[in-house]
Amino acid sequence: EEARKKWEATKTHVWSDGGPILRLADGRWRIYLNGFGQKLAAIESDTLAGPWKFLRDEKGSIRELLPDLPTGGVWANVLRLDEQNWQLWLTDTYPPQAIWHYRSKDGLAWTRFGRQPEITRAVVGQRPIKCLRTYYDAGRKEIVGLLSVWEARPGGGKCWRPYVSRMPANRQP
Repeated sequence: EEARKKWEATKTHVWSDGGPILRLADGRWRIYLNGFGQKLAAIESDTLAGPWKFLRDEKGSIRELLPDLPTGGVWANVLRLDEQNWQLWLTDTYPPQAIWHYRSKDGLAWTRFGRQPEITRAVVGQRPIKCLRTYYDAGRKEIVGLLSVWEARPGGGKCWRPYVSRMPANRQP
């Protein structure tokens, strides 16, 4: 709340790990982002050139899209399978301890997808995780996830290595 109030009052620069830019059915554009006092916020514009405006609640404050996320909200990844099936993954904190999965029918009202968090560091032997990026494989009708895990390179040193997983796009929690 303090961060949001400060930003609203001063319009200072804010570090934001923005999510995807999506074209909406009506032709407008939406970007999901964090860092403005919300766990997940969104801005919209009629054109990519702007002007961009935050989605606001009934009090005029930047709208919180994930009120039930316990903490954080970093590296949002939104995948729209169709106008009634939106999927969202984001990490809880920085450095990430877990990745949460939500779904929505409109890209604005989100509910948890099954038991959460979906991925924790325990799954990868407590190695650091960063984010989950996804895409839709239309041929297989699957959501493909790429999880970034910090690990040793075969030749020495360390790097973020993507691990791949798949799930049916019509899967229910």
